[in-house]
Amino acid sequence: MTPRKPGHETLTRDRIVKAALGLVDEYGMEGHSMRDLALALGVDVSTLYYHVPNKAALYDLVADAVMEDPDLEQPDCDAAPIDRFCRTARGFRSTLLRHPNALPLLIGKPMRSPAQVGPVEHILGIFFDADFDATYALLALDSMAAYVLGCVSGQTGLQSDPKSEEGLEGLTLLPADEFANIHRMLTEVDDIDFTKYHDRQFEVGLDALARGLFTKE
Repeated sequence: MTPRKPGHETLTRDRIVKAALGLVDEYGMEGHSMRDLALALGVDVSTLYYHVPNKAALYDLVADAVMEDPDLEQPDCDAAPIDRFCRTARGFRSTLLRHPNALPLLIGKPMRSPAQVGPVEHILGIFFDADFDATYALLALDSMAAYVLGCVSGQTGLQSDPKSEEGLEGLTLLPADEFANIHRMLTEVDDIDFTKYHDRQFEVGLDALARGLFTKE
């Protein structure tokens, strides 16, 4: 291990993970290397490997850091299960919106560590308090995760200008007689920049999902 230089902060795993998450937030998953991380921390790259064996292990720790966000803390247990569910979903979304570049670490990946599984334990508790059976709770959990992850992925991945021909206004080129409903939408919506409606869009879908899950036959 490289000796610590006088006046430099002690290198710890927490410092490494915080710096790595910062690089992910700024440059994305592929926009940096372990050498870049070492440079950001002011250490030799070999020193990093003393604390984390490889980049995959580092990214596991970064995923842990994302899922330990304060917005995922347990809400008031005295509230109705449906309200606790909605608050948890909003907290999950807020967490992901702070770290959208870290989404690949969470989508389609198995969750094994206590930090990553902790929110799952909490959400299942909400479902069991609502008298969901285990199978329905699992399906509800998957539905919630798919909805929140999908919304954040879609809303943060919007690259085209919504007012360009690649955006919604490009739909005006479609024949009005064949696509009357689309033309009505474009005519009646004052501002078709959907980036301004992300919160409302999320709430509309969350309300439908929550009512559907908690009013099951």
